[in-house]
Amino acid sequence: MNSIKNLNIKKWLYIVIVSSLLICIGITWIYFKQKQIIKHEITVLENIRQARIDLTRGFLHVGLAADSNSPFKQEVGIAYLNQAINVFKKSLTNDIQSELNTISESEKELLKSFIINVSGFQDTLENTNYSGGNDAKLKTKLRIQFYSLEKQADQIDTLINVKLKRLSATLNSDFLIALIVAGLLLILICIIFFNLTSKINKSNKDLIESQKQLKSISNNLVNGMIYQVAMYEEGTRRFNYVSNAVNQLYGCTPEEVLANSELIYGRIHPDDIEELILAERKALANKSVFKKEARVINPDGSIRWSYYVSHVSIIDGVACWDGIEVDITERKQMEIDLLTSKKQIEESENKYRVATEATKDGIWEWNLVTNETLYSKRWYAILGYDVESNNLQFSYLDWESRIHPEDKSYVLQALKDHIEKGIDYNVEYRHLHKSNEFRWQNSIGTAIFDDSGNPIKMIGAIRDINKNKVADQQLNEERNFLKDILESMSEAFVSLDDNWCYTSVNSKAGEILGKNPAELIGKNIWEEFPEIVGQPFQLSYEKVMNDKVSIQMEQYYEPFDRWIENSIFPTKDGISIFFSDITSRKKTELELVKTKEKAEQSDRLKSAFLANMSHEIRTPMNGILGFSSLLSEPGLGKEEQQEYIKLIQISGARMLNLISEIIDISKIESGMMEVNLEEININERMDLVFGLLNLDAEDKSIQLLYNSKQFSDLYLVTDPEKLYGILTNLVKNAIKYTDKGTIEFGYTVKDSFIEFFVKDTGIGIPAAQQAVIFERFIQVDISNIQARQGAGLGLAIAKAFVNLLGGDIWLESQEGVGTSFYFTLPLNVKNEWKNAQTNRIPKLEKQTSAPLNIKLKMLIADDDAISRKLILKSVQEFGKEIIEAKTGREAVQKFKENPDVDLILMDVQMPDMNGYEATKAIREINPDVIIITQSAFGLTGDREKALLAGSNDYITKPIDKNELLILLNKYFTQYSM
Repeated sequence: MNSIKNLNIKKWLYIVIVSSLLICIGITWIYFKQKQIIKHEITVLENIRQARIDLTRGFLHVGLAADSNSPFKQEVGIAYLNQAINVFKKSLTNDIQSELNTISESEKELLKSFIINVSGFQDTLENTNYSGGNDAKLKTKLRIQFYSLEKQADQIDTLINVKLKRLSATLNSDFLIALIVAGLLLILICIIFFNLTSKINKSNKDLIESQKQLKSISNNLVNGMIYQVAMYEEGTRRFNYVSNAVNQLYGCTPEEVLANSELIYGRIHPDDIEELILAERKALANKSVFKKEARVINPDGSIRWSYYVSHVSIIDGVACWDGIEVDITERKQMEIDLLTSKKQIEESENKYRVATEATKDGIWEWNLVTNETLYSKRWYAILGYDVESNNLQFSYLDWESRIHPEDKSYVLQALKDHIEKGIDYNVEYRHLHKSNEFRWQNSIGTAIFDDSGNPIKMIGAIRDINKNKVADQQLNEERNFLKDILESMSEAFVSLDDNWCYTSVNSKAGEILGKNPAELIGKNIWEEFPEIVGQPFQLSYEKVMNDKVSIQMEQYYEPFDRWIENSIFPTKDGISIFFSDITSRKKTELELVKTKEKAEQSDRLKSAFLANMSHEIRTPMNGILGFSSLLSEPGLGKEEQQEYIKLIQISGARMLNLISEIIDISKIESGMMEVNLEEININERMDLVFGLLNLDAEDKSIQLLYNSKQFSDLYLVTDPEKLYGILTNLVKNAIKYTDKGTIEFGYTVKDSFIEFFVKDTGIGIPAAQQAVIFERFIQVDISNIQARQGAGLGLAIAKAFVNLLGGDIWLESQEGVGTSFYFTLPLNVKNEWKNAQTNRIPKLEKQTSAPLNIKLKMLIADDDAISRKLILKSVQEFGKEIIEAKTGREAVQKFKENPDVDLILMDVQMPDMNGYEATKAIREINPDVIIITQSAFGLTGDREKALLAGSNDYITKPIDKNELLILLNKYFTQYSM
């Protein structure tokens, strides 16, 4: 094989060398041929250039003749012109022009035009006689023509020079190119020669190596051997070569086979030997490859199969077969098994076909490669056709065209998804029946793939589901009708099957349950709502499910914070539940119960309050009336009189405090309590509380401590009277319930609020009463502590004031140890904090008025005689004249009669005309007179009403003389002497 390859390489080497020589000869011939053409063109152009020179000479002679009127010069010039024109005409004939490749068509046209113009000029000269002295105009015309031709001649001269240079350059370059090409070819021939020589050497080496490898392969070939057998004309055969594998196949050595070929041919099965010999002869006659399978008898009598492949070649007139024998027993056995399996499959398919014909399903098969389809008789029957009588054969396109237009895209997409993505093909669609109506079918199928994974066909079945589908549609319509009814209901509805899964949920149920109704279908109720497992809901549902009884129930559902009313009924396959949210109704019922309880408690507390009020009112009244009666007894000493008067004053103050608390709580309950905000210094208010209540604490031998160590000054926008009322109520309460020890009050500043505190070491509050201690009248409801004076309204008022000011109040108490009250107020003023270094316990002197050093004319208007008498006695010492009026109208009349009145003390509640109206009337008379309104109402808004009516100021009853003097000093100090 390699020797043939070497011969081929040498042959191609000779071909390349000869071809290269022929190419060189061709290039040389082309070069000389081209050189000849170029030289011819150069000759023609040289002739044209010479004619151009002759033409110029002719022009010059003609010009001289024109100037000198010399006929001789004219004839010479004409001779030159004739010679030049003849050359032009000869050089520019059509044949010559076709050979001038370097001159373009436009340039050739220029030459032709020039010859025509010269010929015309020649004719003019020949007909002109210069000897007779022609007219000067004719000479001028000739001269103009001459210069025009001369200009054209210059253009042609330039053109010819350019063309000659280009041709000379082309001739030189062509020679150079030819020389280069010849040199390159020579180099290429050398390279090819050396390359092919090296390949021949390499091929020889490869041949030796190949022979070694072939020998190694033949010796190690499994289940096969390599051989060469010579077949002689007389029919005998002799092995020239056989590999070592012959020992494995035939049980003999290569040497034995080379000596006796019958060791091989004698083992071939008698039924196959003749076919083997005939196949050899046929392959030899056709010079084709010999291929044959045959059986071989093993020494033990068993049969094996061999496969022979060989190629014939004639060596010295003898046919030699070079080939290989391979043991194919296993493959042959597989083929036999495959044929057996195929036969079994065909039998199975026949049985399947018979079985399918007996079923209600129609079988179909679709060849995905050829697009051919096969359908069973039942398939056609489902569509209403008798396949035998009608001789039908639907194609794939027939099947597709009969699908309902609304279902076609869905069905085709399902087929595509099954083939490409492996999604199950199971579809329901409408197909055209023979009756020309669409009927429902259910089609299933599966694709079959080849070994490469390519789909080759689909097989499947259809089933007539038209009756079921129509029934389902009717059932769906009924269900939809029922669903519409359920959706229109105001009640929630759900149904559960016997597996506790939702089968129906209306929108109202989804709203109450907080779930999407569609998402609940099929879900297990205990998995969706595990919090109701073990609750009354589950117990009731299970009872209905098991006992087939109906139950109605109301139950609180904690996860939703709702009350649910359930009506549960058994059904064939589970239970149905109608339910509604009755939370609002329940809340209303609970609120009614609470309201009733609160009303009953309020009645009880009010009853206790009235009893306590009776005690609280009668006690100070007893002191007032009793000691007043004692004062009237004769023989009392001065000290006794002062003691009785002091006791009367204490009882009066107690009565006034009780009335003030009742008024405050009335304002709070009626919503009339107003908040008047202003910026105050907290420490000043704390000092005021300390100064007011320190004496009460000292009277009980209790130490009152005011802790203001955090800040020296602290400002806050709040209602100062409300803050004062809170602190005094809490401190008074602490003093009331503390018999010994200390009471500490103060404040601390937090991030955005101030926290006040009042701490005592008193009797404490029982834990059971701490939650209600801030309710009204609660003191009387605490029966396990000793009775203390008071209406039980102080803490309720304090809590209400704290809430009005935007804060919170609470307590900490341990019975027998003490109580700590805390309340907060928002810190709404920017302060520059200055830390105080010491605790301050200031002692404030009671504020007193300066004596009034002026006598006033006064008008006292009050319908109560005792009140008028008390006021008169209070102001008598600094009044020069005092006028009294019992009604508002009388007060106005008295002022008209006495316009010089300095001060009017005006009561509010009077008959005929109240104090506000009287004040307005007096203001119309005199806008400058001082009017101070006095009132026993003490309600929120009274002061504002008085000021709005025209009063200068306001004072509440009972009138404190010192407070009244402060007001008088406020308005009349400037008049003092």
